[in-house]
Amino acid sequence: MSCWMHRPSHRTDMNEGDRPRPLGALRPPRAPHAGIGLSPTPASDTNAPSRSPGFAATPRSCRGFTLVELLLVLAIIGILSAIAIPSYMGQRRRARVIGDAMSNARVLAMALESQKAENGIYGAVGAYSWSGSSSPSPNPVPTFSPGDSDMLYSLAIGGSGLAYTLTVIAPQYANATAYQTDQTGAQLARLE
Repeated sequence: MSCWMHRPSHRTDMNEGDRPRPLGALRPPRAPHAGIGLSPTPASDTNAPSRSPGFAATPRSCRGFTLVELLLVLAIIGILSAIAIPSYMGQRRRARVIGDAMSNARVLAMALESQKAENGIYGAVGAYSWSGSSSPSPNPVPTFSPGDSDMLYSLAIGGSGLAYTLTVIAPQYANATAYQTDQTGAQLARLE
């Protein structure tokens, strides 16, 4: 039953005899059923809890939550958020590092492609690295600067200047490879 059915009626358009009894009101004793041998219920039960006249007993399903139940739910929510929020923040930081690495690697790859279009090769065979504001000397791609990135960009040109491997290393993740690509644009490695 729903809670609204248990509330006493306060309608004034009913006669006194038509008015339903509140749930706490006593009913007249009923006659025993034939053959069962039940005795009628007593008119007053001394063990029954006392109720205020005119108010129905509210069933358990209609009562609100107890303070203990609410505190338990708040504690569970607090524990779950203490576990989930740091994990979420770590994933955001990791995604930002990978995005920065991929973005700067694409800029360097486009500069290398421009270099190849002008000179026929990506540059002299060798290993080059950029970090922060420092550039290699000689610089095969003078137009590239990693800017304020704290990652290390390593370029290895091989195959008579017709092939390269670009590796971006993230020092904030114990010098792990954040992103690696080659002259075909294929992703060789990525921070996991």
